[in-house]
Amino acid sequence: MLAAALVVLAVLTGLFAVRLGRHDAVAAARRDASAAAAAEVPDVLSYDYRHLADDVAKARSHITGSLNQRYAALTKTFQDTATQLQARVSGTVLNVAVATATPQSVQLVVFANQTTMTTKLTAPKVDQDRLGVTMRKVGGRWLISDISVR
Repeated sequence: MLAAALVVLAVLTGLFAVRLGRHDAVAAARRDASAAAAAEVPDVLSYDYRHLADDVAKARSHITGSLNQRYAALTKTFQDTATQLQARVSGTVLNVAVATATPQSVQLVVFANQTTMTTKLTAPKVDQDRLGVTMRKVGGRWLISDISVR
């Protein structure tokens, strides 16, 4: 009877350790992905017509998966217009909230401002954005795998 109780105790201890380890991994993912998004999203939201190619390359260094191809295609559509209008767009992250998390993927709600200045504007235009951002852990780095306006 004592042996059976010890086996049950050992199994329960093992299960608790596994759950605790997963909880720690999810907590680390929440923290690290949120910090990465706060640092990376402004680069994705920002560009300056004077160095647009460099800004696009910097943004793409934070992006993974099919979003990388979609982002490249999107930037090609506005390059000429951005240059003609001398567009300067600056993104700022105000806050990040975790919606769901696993050790390898975190879905966030990111509150951001995007300030735009062009030759057609007499004053900067500020857009207040609420974004859905999915972060994935790739090669030890948290990268943006999806972003959408909510």
